[in-house]
Amino acid sequence: KKRALFVLSQLEADDAMNVVLETAKSSREPELRREAIRMLGISGRKTAIEALAGLYASSNSAEEKRGVIEAWLIADREDLVLKSARDESDPAVRRKAIETLGAMGASDELRQLFDSTKDADNRRTIIHSLGVAGNTTALASIAGNTSLPQNERIEAMRSLGIAGDHGGDKAL
Repeated sequence: KKRALFVLSQLEADDAMNVVLETAKSSREPELRREAIRMLGISGRKTAIEALAGLYASSNSAEEKRGVIEAWLIADREDLVLKSARDESDPAVRRKAIETLGAMGASDELRQLFDSTKDADNRRTIIHSLGVAGNTTALASIAGNTSLPQNERIEAMRSLGIAGDHGGDKAL
């Protein structure tokens, strides 16, 4: 079934993509649903990405939402991942979106999110994700900002160490 999904997702036919989409929406097998979601991201087709956004919005499953975020990572859709990082109410899903932004190298988006977020756990995740993204400028700015809480400044220094290959050592 997984191989069939892969083949269908590679075809340019709308009917084939509809089968993959229907599997993502309604398959009774969770593993097959996850694979269909992934295949929609791999396809990168506009209709598939729109379908993923609809699936994300209608889902109550944190696992399914994390799968959609991973599909958006594959499809290189920073805009949709950022929307999830801003708007998601489930802390675990929101954390996944923030971490995904780091993996995507979305430094500017992470910095904007840091400036607009008040939640301490989310800010810590954003700082770590800035390290993964290699944004040493933003991390050095956070580390040197004495108006920020000390624990955030320390986390920024630690994340500079993570970003060592991107100039973090020099900033430290």
